[in-house]
Amino acid sequence: MQAQPTFDTGQDPKPNGKEWVRVENLSDEFNGNSINDTKWQTEPVENGWVWIGRPPGLFEKESVSVSGGNLRVQVKKFETPKIRNGTTFLYGGGIVRSIASGGLGLYYEARMKANATEMSSTFWLMTKNNNCNQKNEIDIQECVGNTTPETFNFARNWDQIFHSNAISRTTSCFPNPVQKQGSVLTNTKNHSRYFVYGCWWKSPSELRFYLDGKFVYKITPGRNFNAQAFIHMAMETYDWNPVPANGGKVASGSLSERITSYDWVRTWKLKDATPSGGGSNSFVIIKKRNGNVAIDGNTGGADGRDLKIWALSNSNFNRQWEEIDRGNGFFSYKKRGTNYCIDGGNGGTANQKVKLRLSGINNQNQHWKKIDLGNGYFRLQKRNSPGFSLHAWGNQNGNLLRLKANNDNDQNMQWKFNSPQQIANGEYFITSTTSDQRLLSRQNEQYSAIMYSPLNFNDQKWVFNHLGENVYTIKNLENNRYLEVPYAKCSNGENVATWTDASANHQKWKVVPDGNGIYSLKPMHCQQVALDREDGAVNANVQVWEYSMSNMNQKWRILPAANSRSFDQIKDGNSIEIFPNPANDFITVTGVEKGDNIKIYDILGKVVHQTLVKNENESLSTSSLKPGLYIVSYDLRMRIS
Repeated sequence: MQAQPTFDTGQDPKPNGKEWVRVENLSDEFNGNSINDTKWQTEPVENGWVWIGRPPGLFEKESVSVSGGNLRVQVKKFETPKIRNGTTFLYGGGIVRSIASGGLGLYYEARMKANATEMSSTFWLMTKNNNCNQKNEIDIQECVGNTTPETFNFARNWDQIFHSNAISRTTSCFPNPVQKQGSVLTNTKNHSRYFVYGCWWKSPSELRFYLDGKFVYKITPGRNFNAQAFIHMAMETYDWNPVPANGGKVASGSLSERITSYDWVRTWKLKDATPSGGGSNSFVIIKKRNGNVAIDGNTGGADGRDLKIWALSNSNFNRQWEEIDRGNGFFSYKKRGTNYCIDGGNGGTANQKVKLRLSGINNQNQHWKKIDLGNGYFRLQKRNSPGFSLHAWGNQNGNLLRLKANNDNDQNMQWKFNSPQQIANGEYFITSTTSDQRLLSRQNEQYSAIMYSPLNFNDQKWVFNHLGENVYTIKNLENNRYLEVPYAKCSNGENVATWTDASANHQKWKVVPDGNGIYSLKPMHCQQVALDREDGAVNANVQVWEYSMSNMNQKWRILPAANSRSFDQIKDGNSIEIFPNPANDFITVTGVEKGDNIKIYDILGKVVHQTLVKNENESLSTSSLKPGLYIVSYDLRMRIS
C-alpha cells in the first residue's frame, strides 16, 4: 500500500519535522469486486444528499462498479427517456460520494482516466447544505472527454485540461456566489491515459494543486474555506458542452470510451515525524551555512581526535557521516567506514572542543537534536547540555568544532545536511548478490524486467541518471525504456517492467546503500517496497515487495558496465573492508595498520601494485589497471575476488 502521496522529486510540500499519514476512511485502492459501502455511497439520494444530476444527465447507482483494480463509472444514452420529478433525462451517468468528510490540512489525490464522451469526469469536494456560511466546493479536476462544434468557446480545450475551482455558493448569509479558477493544458487528452490529480487544502485561504506529482498552481478562495467537505466523483452533462442531438460519443462510443476509471483515491494528513528509534539513514555531508565547508573527521578513526571544518567535497569519505536515529528526536553522526561519532564531551561549557569518540548507543555526549531554523538549515543541540550547540568559526580549513551557547541567528552554528551521490551517472549491470544473474529488459518478454545469466549485451546494461537526493531514472541501454512499477501499483508481488518515459514517480528509484557496495532500489511512489527477486527465483520477472534490510532478495550490486575493477573480499574475521567496489580510479582499504604491506595481483599472479600502509584507511590508485578481477594481499592473508 502506498506510503506517501504522489509527489515528484523536490515537490513534497510537507513542513520539516512532519510526515504524511494515510486517512483510511477517505482512501481506497479499489482492489475488490464491489464498492466498499463503508467508505462510499453510490445512491444519489441518500445521507442528506438530494442531487440526482444535471438534466439531461441522470445519476444512476447501477452505473458504478468496481473491477480490475478500478472504480468504474459508465455513461450511456437511454433507449427510452426517463422522467424523474417531472424532468426528462436522456443520458445516464453516476456519482460516488464519500461517507466520511475531510477538511483543512489534508491532501487529496486520485489517479483517474476520463471517459472519451461529451460527459464529464471529475474529482471534487463539497460541503453539505447545513451551514449558511459554508456552502463551498473545491473542484480538484473537472474535464470532459470530447468537445464538439456546439461546445462553448471557453471550453473548447476542456478535453485536454487540468481545471480547478474554488466556489462559494449562494446561501442565506451570502447571496452572491464567488468563484476562483485555475487551469493548465495537459500534454495529451484526458481520456488517453491516467493522470494523478491532487490538492493540498493548506489553509482556509490557500489551495495548492498538483498534476502527476508536480505543483502547477494555487487558488485563493473568495471566502475562507474551513468547513468539512465530502469527496465527490461525478459523471454528468453540461449545458456548455451539450451532447449532440444524435447522442454523440455517449451513444456511439465503445464501452471503454464510455467509462471513467479511478485507479485509486488517497487522502493524507500531516503528523509529527516519528523517530525510528535506532534505525540508520544514508550518509550525509554536514555543511556549514556561511562557507563552502563541512565537518571533517580526517583519515580513518581515532578516539579523541579533534574535529574540524574543511573544504566541501561530496566524494571525500572523511566528510561523510551516517545519521543514526537514537529516538525521541535525537541523532548520532558516525564517520563513514569507522565506529567513531561526533562527541561533545562531558557537560557543556563555552568553547569546549568537539571530538571523534568511539560510538556508544547510550552515550548522550553523542546525541544531537536537530533544531529546524528554516530553509533547510538546523542547529545541532547537545542532548545532555541543551543550552549548547555545535559551532565552528569562519570558513577556513582546519578551524575547530566547539560548543557554544545557543543562538539561532549565529550562522556559525547553522548546518545543512546534503546526501552524497551514491552511484555516479553511467552504464551499469544490476546484479543479484545471491546469484550471478543480472537484470535485463527485452522485447521477447514484452519489456518486463527479468533476471538472466550474464551476457555482454546492451539489454543487460542500465543507464543511471541522478536527479538529486540519490533518486535516479534507470534506462535500459538497448531499448531506451525506463525501469518502472506499471500503473504505480504498490502491493507485494507487483511485477516490474520498463516504459518509454520516466516522468512519474513510479519510474524513479531511490538508491539505498546497504554497505560494501550493495544497494536496495525503492520506487519513489511507494517507499515501503523495494526491487525484489521473488523467493530468489532465476530467469524470472522481478517484482516489488515490502522492504526489509535483512531480505537478501532485495540486495543488488550495481556494477559498472565498462572500465570496472572488482576487489570483493572474503571475510576472515578481521574488520578489513575494501571500497568502492567495483572501482574506477581508487580503492580504500580500511582496518589496516601502519607498516603493513598491501599487494594487488592480476588473475595470472603478477603483482600490478604494492604499497606500505601509512594510514588506517589506505587509498590506492587503480586508474592504471585494466578492467577485470584482482587479488588483494594484506601481509600473508589473502582476499580473493
